[in-house]
Amino acid sequence: MLIKAGLDYLSPNISSGDQQIAEIVDLINETGQDLTLRGEWQAMQSSIAMGALPADFSKVTFVVTADGIQARRVTDPGHWAFLTQQVTQQPYYRIAAGEVQIAPDQVAGMTYWSSHWTDAGEAVTADSDLIYLPMVPMVTGTFYRWLRKKGLPFDDQMAQHEADVAAAQKADRGL
Repeated sequence: MLIKAGLDYLSPNISSGDQQIAEIVDLINETGQDLTLRGEWQAMQSSIAMGALPADFSKVTFVVTADGIQARRVTDPGHWAFLTQQVTQQPYYRIAAGEVQIAPDQVAGMTYWSSHWTDAGEAVTADSDLIYLPMVPMVTGTFYRWLRKKGLPFDDQMAQHEADVAAAQKADRGL
């Protein structure tokens, strides 16, 4: 990609401080943030035991008890107060005060979507960072953004990127 983009480097280093590399890193991060908003990528799914929400928490996928029963979400505080006073076979959960709570009180785990699209968090910061998003839309998205930033024609590359995103989403869902 770098040779097609007309850059001076064959082996860029993110920490080099070079202006061209800094621009590309910004465009990579912009593309990664855009892709995380466009879909739920399987590689960004994580699981934890019930309790405090992790720093990378984005939204709940599901909550399951140790018995394998899926809990239902409650958002109304009044409904939650009622449920905590009842004996019920169906477990319920809510997110409040930075933690996941379950009623009736029991061992459970939560699967959630992470906001981290790299192993370093929500941005590329080093050459060794692992990107969890599909690489083809990352490259095509970065490339069309670079062309746009330089004032060059980018319509074809943007259309290709959109097609790549759609294909990657289908593949990620197993379709």
